Amino acid sequence: MTAAVPAHTPDDADVDAEATTAAAPVPHLVLLDPPERAPLRRIQVLLALMVLPAAVVLTVIAIGLPSDSRLSRPAVELVGSSSYAADRLSASGFDVGPSLGAGSAGNSAAAATAIVYYRAADLALARRVRRSLGRGSILFRPASLSGHDVTVVVGKDLDHIDDDHPPDP
Repeated sequence: MTAAVPAHTPDDADVDAEATTAAAPVPHLVLLDPPERAPLRRIQVLLALMVLPAAVVLTVIAIGLPSDSRLSRPAVELVGSSSYAADRLSASGFDVGPSLGAGSAGNSAAAATAIVYYRAADLALARRVRRSLGRGSILFRPASLSGHDVTVVVGKDLDHIDDDHPPDP
């Protein structure tokens, strides 16, 4: 005859082991600042939030925006006199300014109109100027002292054109 093995019944040691693992104490979070410094911390956070936008604005002002950004009109310098060229460029959205050097007054000695750009990124801008005027050779020069994006040297081909006689494309 085989002896019956009694079923395992939990004894008191097993119950105590389960109770201690199930209800292990949770460690408390350590606060970095005592509660009495909370108002000071709020003031510091508010000041940081107010100073950050002001710093961004001042940085943009100090660095400046590129002249060909969407916030300003591209600057075109006219060397030689042509009311036709000035009117066409202004109507096309350019900020037209006269040349500060020689050649800004009177007629140009150039045989043909030249459109000079100074940065590789301004090639598209020079092409827009040419479309606005209807003529002109596009030239690249590596530096400009005038601060303009593009310079138009008015040639004899634009010298005597007025609004009644638009140029041939």
